[in-house]
Amino acid sequence: MELGITNLQQYIQSKKQSDPEFRFQEYEVADFFVTMIRAHSHLQEIKIAHRDIKPENIILINDENLLFKVCDVRPSLSTQVGFGTEIIDEETRSRTIGGTVTYQSPEVFRAFKKRKPQAKYNPYKSDVFSLGLVFLLFATSQNITKHQKEELFDDDTKLYTYLKEQRKKVKELYPRIKGVSKILKLMLDISPDQRFDFSQLSQIIEERSYLEVKSVTDNHLKQPAKINHKHLQSITNLEDFQLDIKNKEDVQLDLNGMQNKSQDELLKFLETIAQQVKNFQMITLQIKLEMSCLNVRTIAPIEKILSRAQKLKELKLQLWNNKLGNLGLLFLTKAIMRMSDLKRLTLEISNNQLSDEGINNALPLLEGLVQMEELRLDFGLNHLPMECCEAFFTVLSAMPKLKKVDLNLESNYMNQVLSKLLNQSLKRLPLLTHLAINFSNNPMHNEGFYDLGESISELENCELVLWGSQIKDLGVEEFAKGLSKCDKLKHLNLTLWSNQITKKGCESLGSVLPKLQKLSTLAIDLSKNRIEDDGVRFLAKAFHEMPQMLRELKFWIENVSCTSFGLRYVNRFLTTQKKLKNINLNFRSNQIGLDGMELLYNGFGQATQLEIVNLILDHNPLGDEGVQTLFKGLCKLKELQRLFLSLESVQGSGNSVTVMLSSIRSWPDLKELHVNFLKNDTDGADDINLRNRLSEIQSTAKINIELKTINQQIK
Repeated sequence: MELGITNLQQYIQSKKQSDPEFRFQEYEVADFFVTMIRAHSHLQEIKIAHRDIKPENIILINDENLLFKVCDVRPSLSTQVGFGTEIIDEETRSRTIGGTVTYQSPEVFRAFKKRKPQAKYNPYKSDVFSLGLVFLLFATSQNITKHQKEELFDDDTKLYTYLKEQRKKVKELYPRIKGVSKILKLMLDISPDQRFDFSQLSQIIEERSYLEVKSVTDNHLKQPAKINHKHLQSITNLEDFQLDIKNKEDVQLDLNGMQNKSQDELLKFLETIAQQVKNFQMITLQIKLEMSCLNVRTIAPIEKILSRAQKLKELKLQLWNNKLGNLGLLFLTKAIMRMSDLKRLTLEISNNQLSDEGINNALPLLEGLVQMEELRLDFGLNHLPMECCEAFFTVLSAMPKLKKVDLNLESNYMNQVLSKLLNQSLKRLPLLTHLAINFSNNPMHNEGFYDLGESISELENCELVLWGSQIKDLGVEEFAKGLSKCDKLKHLNLTLWSNQITKKGCESLGSVLPKLQKLSTLAIDLSKNRIEDDGVRFLAKAFHEMPQMLRELKFWIENVSCTSFGLRYVNRFLTTQKKLKNINLNFRSNQIGLDGMELLYNGFGQATQLEIVNLILDHNPLGDEGVQTLFKGLCKLKELQRLFLSLESVQGSGNSVTVMLSSIRSWPDLKELHVNFLKNDTDGADDINLRNRLSEIQSTAKINIELKTINQQIK
């Protein structure tokens, strides 16, 4: 174990001596919480409980990056030990009591006072409570004394009130940390039966994105300094323009309202903003200026803003569809390279007249940002050749702390070598858990796809977008072999539309999906491939047979020559995936009729737990009977909150509109309903009926049903 600089208790004390108002930043709190929970979750996986969690046993390894580690973890060969770490025998809950009084859980504290050294308790959940108390110290910089603890822990009412007040205080101090109060509540529940263990905490953090720092705050929270479209329209005199950024940590500049301005007007406005931005307190900065006349001349004020924001931890530049050119990109990267604290970078400059020379000169400047944790590079639609692709992966390899990577090289002149370079880069990123790549509309071929399968074995979240990449069944088959080794994968998104995949490729992919034991979110888009009924059934059957319970599923098979027969297993997986809350199905432009709607009717009748349904059935011969059968099935979803339904050109009439309206009362929790019923046999009378019926419906939901006759559309 590394030698620590100091422990958490001493670190906070020293900080408060120099600054009585000291508290950690939001990103530091969120990172600490997640790191500690993951560390103890790993210990629980190997059946080790710490049993003496306290600030003194958490040491600071790196002051610059505020890296803490757990210490005093000494595994024992016995199942019963006195004080400290313990290996757990799952067949018994008899435990030797130990730990430091101030940070003991209520059940251990009471057994300790009653002198019951062999009390029965769950050591993992006891550790969770102890860590929750440490979290309160980290967030508030205030210790609970031994005397306070004895007074509180002798009275459940007092303890409950105290913990509730502390959670509220933490939420007020750190309003941008998503779910921080909820996590503390789960950790500090007085009842061990209701308290989460570390595995459950890790799961809920992952599933609900808890403990992430929101980049955009809600209205009731501290407002960032921002410019938006309305603000731009209200500015008539630039000399009177003032941007209030004093003591603001967030600055958001949405300048898309300048899209129709001339180059001189844009330059003058950007220079005015640059004069205002002299705030060195900024932690996050977002600049959005898309589809404008931004070029090497007008980029100068933005470069000046960046040069004054050297303490940034998060930077987003959304500048796609401009005319930056090679020199403009070089100016930006020169400013960014000086941001030594930067941890999250988004650089979106697709379609900006770049060349391989510009990429090879600019991107290497970012290699010094070794502290980077999240990186998004969007360089699509620049017609870049293979000669510059190595520069992207050299940058990735130079950032060993990367946890999330999002790389878009869509529609350039590259090929399957991209996958080989990516594979080599990922081997140098031991902390990487999230990967999103878009290599679409490049000739990746089979070789490029199955190379990706070798790259993702250690990931938890993977998104591969490869539409129009000339992939065939052999590529899918080889990719599936690599995918089968992804035992950590929780979220998978495969967007493979408009390739050359048939039912054979679907069979290969379907055979692997049940092996991904931790998968909870799955998205597959095979639209515009020649998969037909059998291909649809192979994949739907895989969803049906998956022993793991999905929470979200997206399945898009637009224009694949599917008939009602292909939906047989769609009906079945709807009945077996009992934890499924969010489903997104696209069956557009197939040959699905009434029989298919009867299958969906049966499936929805069993999937009553669904809360969000997106369903696209455009250009299928459903008829009124098919539409009405579908809605009868949807009416069984008593927990439905949001329904987005597209039924364009399905041979329906005004009779179906009446069924739609009468269905609304079946969903008591409905918040939003949108139905696209364009290009069907409706007329003006149906429009009037719709307006009248909507005014009579007693619902707080946002409801939008689109009707339009063919004659009206032609006019």
